[in-house]
Amino acid sequence: MSELRNRCPTVGFWAISALLLAALAASWATASAEETSVANSSESWRERGHDLFLSWRMEEALQAYEESLTIDPRNATAWLDKAIIHEILARQAHLEAVALFDEILAENPEDARAWWGRGVAEYGLERPEEARGSWERALEIYNESLISDPEDGEAWFEKAELLISLGRGEEAIDAYERAIEKNSTRADAAARTVANLLMEMGLLDESWGIGEPNP
Repeated sequence: MSELRNRCPTVGFWAISALLLAALAASWATASAEETSVANSSESWRERGHDLFLSWRMEEALQAYEESLTIDPRNATAWLDKAIIHEILARQAHLEAVALFDEILAENPEDARAWWGRGVAEYGLERPEEARGSWERALEIYNESLISDPEDGEAWFEKAELLISLGRGEEAIDAYERAIEKNSTRADAAARTVANLLMEMGLLDESWGIGEPNP
């Protein structure tokens, strides 16, 4: 009995120690879970995206913002940051496109499609005057081509599309109609576009029946 009494305090001490260690372990687990939760929060992902953005790692930054918005679709700052990156990437793509079209035009200055594409890229860079200049040059080339071959339905269609870019709708309608007459492979698309243009101009009677698919 005496021996048992002498050992009881020791047993009690180890039992209490075990309980304390268990409680401490549980506390660590809770803290770790909270840290993990914070690390995976919408705001933490947004901050990670911002750091990646500052390092000019745009694609990775976009992925981080996507994670942020998956957790909290109402995180307005993440939406704004994501939009800014998309704008930067779009601008970069337009700059690269201009450089590419310039290379093509250096080899063939009479490439109407390259001038047209260059104008689209310039417009994307908010350079309307440069864009118009490229489109006007493309139009000159199409006009010269159609003088040589007025039966080219594809050239008529592309000229019409280019005129739309230049905001010259009535001339575009004439060119689309010529594309239809010359049996362009895109005659159906031309007819639908003519119908849409006439409706925009308020000429509904003239657009009646235009743009119906061929049987």
